[in-house]
Amino acid sequence: MVFFKTCMIILVAGLLALDVFADPLKFVPSIQVKQEYNDNILYEESIEEEDHITTISPSFTIDQKGERLQARLKAGVDKLIYWKFDELNAVDFDVDARVRYQTTERLGFGVTGRYTEDSRRDREADLTGLVLAGDRDRTNASVFSDYLVSEKTKATLTFSYSDETFGSPDDEHSESYKVDLAFTHNLSEWFDNTVGLLNFSYMNYDSDDRDHRSNYPLPGLTTKSNQAYEFDIWQVYAGVSKNFTELFSAYVQAGVGYTRSDETVGSRIFVTGTEIDVQVPTRTSSNNNDFNGVLVAGMDYNGLYYKAGLSVSHDARGASGVNGLVNRTSVSANLSRKISSELTATLYGSCHLNRTNRSLGEDDDDLFYSVRPGLRYKFSRDLMLSAYYQFRYLDEREQDTERHQNRVYFMINKTFEL
Repeated sequence: MVFFKTCMIILVAGLLALDVFADPLKFVPSIQVKQEYNDNILYEESIEEEDHITTISPSFTIDQKGERLQARLKAGVDKLIYWKFDELNAVDFDVDARVRYQTTERLGFGVTGRYTEDSRRDREADLTGLVLAGDRDRTNASVFSDYLVSEKTKATLTFSYSDETFGSPDDEHSESYKVDLAFTHNLSEWFDNTVGLLNFSYMNYDSDDRDHRSNYPLPGLTTKSNQAYEFDIWQVYAGVSKNFTELFSAYVQAGVGYTRSDETVGSRIFVTGTEIDVQVPTRTSSNNNDFNGVLVAGMDYNGLYYKAGLSVSHDARGASGVNGLVNRTSVSANLSRKISSELTATLYGSCHLNRTNRSLGEDDDDLFYSVRPGLRYKFSRDLMLSAYYQFRYLDEREQDTERHQNRVYFMINKTFEL
């Protein structure tokens, strides 16, 4: 983790120094203030605690757009203030950077990096359908290169790394490495405004043991169990994207994936408060191989008054907050209607089905959906007010439990053009 934090610092320092040899940088500071009422702040199924939350989020963006060099750095802080449960107050961080350099007319390369610290358990619920276990530190880094093979064909190769650590209650850690090779080919010679798509990917995921402690049925004894997962995923999928009109476009890719997974579960019973075992610790392992389908599809409409989007996906992956392999099916949609030049109505919805089939340990079968209507009012180019209501529902079907959450929040965003 220290190595990749150091890489992020070097990347940020490089971005700040770009104006020495390139076009001037554009520096844009901004601030967002959000006031929220939440009737289930921890997103629990049994104890639903409500609270008002104030989030103050100063940030800045640095942009560099030259003929050969494009770079962007965005860094921000979220100060969360809980009115009732002030022990949950936190300061979250997010630093995101990207640099791309066009070496020749055909060849370009770049690097991206992101480091985040977040404390909200529902931080990614709308994107993944999963609730995080606790405080999280995450580092993502990637190196990519794209090459124009011909006037119609382009290839992009990407190497990615991810490192995640969750704090209490689970104290789990995972790492993943991924290689993606993508091709695009212009098919307009046969089909108007159509591009062919072909993707190959490989991912290796490894998680450290996660400890679970519980009281043994007999007084004075404690049980401790741990789980570890490692798996490899190979995927190949292909399809097309097409612009039907200037306003409407769609894409679809389908293929197959192959997974190889290793699971290990250990258990121990010992005298509470000591390291004395009452029986020999056990450790069980299992190996599995499986095929799964891959689907990525969607459509977009961008009109004068209406904007809409729909996306559907299905694949197997290593997921944040899930110690192991998850099969996910997702559907998300958004719609906006421009009522006036200042006022826009929005509607967003998402549905995710996350399944884990384990040979050892408990399976998961979680259905999540979210609906969020809202309004945005733009006072000027750099000042905007938003208001939203959101309902979230999580059905944990293996555990036969349900979680609900209602949120009402207002946000004001102010940017400062320098």
